[in-house]
Amino acid sequence: MSDKKSTASLFYREYQYEYLFYRRTLLKGFNSRIVTYGKEKAAVRQKRKGDALTENGMYVNAIRVYQKLLEREDLSEQRKGFAASVRYNLGCAYSYLFQMEKAQECFLEAYREAHSKDALKAYIIAYSSVHDKTDYDKVMEELEVDEELKKDIKEEIRQSLKAFESVPEEKTDEKNLDALLERLMKDYHRSTGS
Repeated sequence: MSDKKSTASLFYREYQYEYLFYRRTLLKGFNSRIVTYGKEKAAVRQKRKGDALTENGMYVNAIRVYQKLLEREDLSEQRKGFAASVRYNLGCAYSYLFQMEKAQECFLEAYREAHSKDALKAYIIAYSSVHDKTDYDKVMEELEVDEELKKDIKEEIRQSLKAFESVPEEKTDEKNLDALLERLMKDYHRSTGS
């Protein structure tokens, strides 16, 4: 019996050492990230905050952070393309709230500033969701989009629409309408920050 206790005790002690080593390794990595974040400029930290809010579905709060960030006097002192990336992310937050007119404005500003293909694609896709197909063809001509990129954008729009159409419609259980409304209301309040 004492042999079983000593084996269990030894196993438990080894487990504790492994756990403590793992925890110390995690804390070491966490501490180094804290030090790194502490050395970053305030604008970069604010952008990270907006990005985290967007990733967590808190779009209205993210929009406020991005807008405040774009009002900063020292924005031009940041790395090249920083303001364009903030505008792009602001456009993404607007698009998640289906405010496509505002989103397309942000994407266009980001494109004009940094000339990134991602910003251009996002602008054209946001534009196409609000306007007629002939309108966005005209816009691509005005922006002098090359034929290959036009083809890519049109294919991406086609695939997005196809994926959207293939999503099965969620059936509503009439017995649990209160639960559905509660869930929708919770999601709404989370995304709007209210």
